[in-house]
Amino acid sequence: MSALRHKIKIAEPAYGPGDYGDPVLKPPEEWNTVATVWAAYRDLSGREFFAARQTNAELTGEFKIRYRTGIKSSHKIVWGERVFDLDGPPRDIDGKRQWLYINVKEVV
Repeated sequence: MSALRHKIKIAEPAYGPGDYGDPVLKPPEEWNTVATVWAAYRDLSGREFFAARQTNAELTGEFKIRYRTGIKSSHKIVWGERVFDLDGPPRDIDGKRQWLYINVKEVV
């Protein structure tokens, strides 16, 4: 994986009331930023699927960041205009607390 050359935000999504009282996800500009960090990114795979007669593309990838605590599976990663869901908790592969690997999923 290449050098940490992408600046990303780890954000906690915010919800507001919808038209019928149900919670609705607010736009990323209104989310709470947990951290802004440098990261490396690599694509893992991509696939297309059909949902409600629409073709969607699902992209999976992995971010590598310096080790830190406090990242939850409910957080999202904002990279420019792209928003990623965390696909499970971050992993410290070698146990040395040097790097975290975060699998993500982007639906476009």
